[in-house]
Amino acid sequence: MPRRRKWSWPTICAAISGIAAVLSAYFAYLTWDLSRHEQRPLVGPPTSIKAVIAPDSSVNFWQVFKNVGHSPTTALFIDATIKPNWTYSADDLLQVCAIPDERVTAPEHNTFSLLPGSEWSIDSANLPTFLESKLRFTVEGLRKMLKPNVLGCVAYLWRFDNVVHHTAYYAGINVKGQTITFPYIYAANSN
Repeated sequence: MPRRRKWSWPTICAAISGIAAVLSAYFAYLTWDLSRHEQRPLVGPPTSIKAVIAPDSSVNFWQVFKNVGHSPTTALFIDATIKPNWTYSADDLLQVCAIPDERVTAPEHNTFSLLPGSEWSIDSANLPTFLESKLRFTVEGLRKMLKPNVLGCVAYLWRFDNVVHHTAYYAGINVKGQTITFPYIYAANSN
C-alpha cells in the first residue's frame, strides 16, 4: 500500500492562503473593470429645450446638456435638426449621429470639455446642420408642420478609451398660439 503524504498545518494554511489570494485578485480585477465603466462621462439627451421667439417670429432652440457621469469629457460635439411628420426610426437617429461621431475626433473640435455635474447650453443657430443649410424656422412654419420633432445627437470622448460615445435623442414640438413646448425628450441609441 502506498504511503500517504501527511499534510501539516502550515502547508494547509499556505494552500488556503494562496487560493484566497488568487480569488481576491480575480474579484478585485472584476470590480475594477466594472467601476472603470461607471467612472466614464455620460452625456444624455438635453435636460431641457426652450424655444426663444425673436420679434420677426423666427425660432431658436436652446438645448441644455448635462454630464451625469463621473469624469470630464475630452471633446464634445452636438448637432440636431427638425423633422416634420417623423415617426421613430433608428436609421434616422444613426444618420443624425453621423456628423457628430465623425467631427468629435477632429482636433479642432476637441476644445470643449464638460465636467461632471456641469451643464452646457447651445443655441440651434450654432448647430452645424442649422449653420450649413441655413435652416430657419418660424412659429407659423412649425405650426404648419405635422408632428415636428427635434432629432439630435451629442457625441463625446473620454480620455481612457478611443471610443466615440454618443447619445441620439428626439423631442416632440408642440405649437399652440405663440407658445412652443416640448412635451417629451427621449434618449435613443446611447452608448
